[in-house]
Amino acid sequence: MNKTSVYLDDSDLARLRRLRNATGKSQSELLRDGIRALAGDEEEQPWPRSVGIGSWSVDGSSPSMSAAFEP
Repeated sequence: MNKTSVYLDDSDLARLRRLRNATGKSQSELLRDGIRALAGDEEEQPWPRSVGIGSWSVDGSSPSMSAAFEP
C-alpha cells in the first residue's frame, strides 16, 4: 500500500469525519471505499479494445470507414 496526501475543504473534511464516527472505519479506508465505488472493479471489467468504429451498420451491411466520414 502507498501513502498519499489528499486536500479537502472544510465541508468535505467534516463529512469524512462524520462518516468515520458513524462507521468506525478509518478515514483512509473510507476514501479507498469511495474510490472503489466510483471506479468499479477494473480488474474484473476490462475496458473494451474497440468502440465499434467501422462496425456493421443497422441494416447488416459493412460500411467502409471512409464512407462513414464522407460529407
